[in-house]
Amino acid sequence: MLVLVAAPPGPTQQQRIAQETDTWKRRFTKHSDLEGTISQAVRTTGIRRSRYRDQATTALPHVFSAAAINLHRVDAHPTGHPIGTTRRTHFADPDLKPRPHRKTRTRRP
Repeated sequence: MLVLVAAPPGPTQQQRIAQETDTWKRRFTKHSDLEGTISQAVRTTGIRRSRYRDQATTALPHVFSAAAINLHRVDAHPTGHPIGTTRRTHFADPDLKPRPHRKTRTRRP
C-alpha cells in the first residue's frame, strides 16, 4: 500500500504564494517602473557609457539624458507612440520561420 503525503511548501512555493498578495504586487509595480526607466535610458541615450572618469563631469551628461527621456515621453504621450516594446525571441514567433543566417567572414590562409 502506497500512502502519499504532501510535502511542506518549499522556498519556491512560498515565494509564489507571497507573489499573490497585494503588498507584493504594489512593491513590484514600483520596481518594474524603475526597471523600465533604466532600460529606456540605456536604449535611447547609452547612459551606461560615459566619456568622463570623475563624477562631477559625468553628472552633466546624466542630467541631459534625463531631460532627453522626459522630452521623449512628453512627445510619445499625445502622439500615441509606445515608449518601448518588449523584445521577442525567435522562439516566440508563431510561424516558427527560421531567421536568415548572418554572413560570416571567411579567413584566407
